[in-house]
Amino acid sequence: MDDAMEVEEASPTLVTVQFRWATETFRRTEDQVHGRYVYRSRGTLDGLGGLRLQYQRSEAVGAWEITSSQGKCLYRLLGDAASPKDFLGQQSWARCRGPPCQLVVMQKREVDPGGWIEGGLLAFDGKW
Repeated sequence: MDDAMEVEEASPTLVTVQFRWATETFRRTEDQVHGRYVYRSRGTLDGLGGLRLQYQRSEAVGAWEITSSQGKCLYRLLGDAASPKDFLGQQSWARCRGPPCQLVVMQKREVDPGGWIEGGLLAFDGKW
């Protein structure tokens, strides 16, 4: 198996990050930086905006960063993880400005957007 296929199999298609104020879903793109996929959240209707989750490396250290659409770092998780799958769960992320904070990274399963769910079977079945 070649390296590109191994990276693709190890990298989830969708990742959800839970911030203190909201949850944001990131979709894997075809772009790669330092052999790791770049993830983007949904932006505005004109294709601008949104957040990016990508790996950055300097001479001394590597880190996964959540950046703004302008490329400014918002949060950073130091380490050499091959994909977000390697840091699922609650982690302490460094804010690029300010004290560290806890973010929860989750792998999300892609679901068909169509279909019908009977509401009474979910919240009112008495098994909650």
